[in-house]
Amino acid sequence: MLKTIVIYVVGCVLLLGGVALMVGTGYIAVSLGVESPVPAIGGSDLTAFMEFFRQLTFIRMFAVAAIGFSAICFWAGSQLTPAQQTSFLGLLVGVFAVMGAMAVAQQVAIWNRGTGWALVGVLCALLLTSLAAVVYEKATRRRLASA
Repeated sequence: MLKTIVIYVVGCVLLLGGVALMVGTGYIAVSLGVESPVPAIGGSDLTAFMEFFRQLTFIRMFAVAAIGFSAICFWAGSQLTPAQQTSFLGLLVGVFAVMGAMAVAQQVAIWNRGTGWALVGVLCALLLTSLAAVVYEKATRRRLASA
């Protein structure tokens, strides 16, 4: 039962994060350090606008991927057997470890903003939640096997 709850919690966090990214795309981009283009009076800098909107497009694609991944979590929580859920949580640990490492690298190399650390924190929290469920499952299984 704990595994199902963890999978649903991870799905909810991904869903809420994806929706927040979708709704606040421009604000999030600016808070990560992407400069919003401010056109000069009587002129326009098409290159600056295109660069800004490329960043927004990437954030929106990431948001849609998070929402899609949340749908996979909701499906997995309701359809997988307990053994398959353990395997799925192991997969989540790997996915969030890679995503967290990439976010840390991005934060240190490029963003260097509080919003970047917030994203790193959320990914690390998802990693630790998934990992805790896997470790708890293994410890419980060992304790039951030795009894």
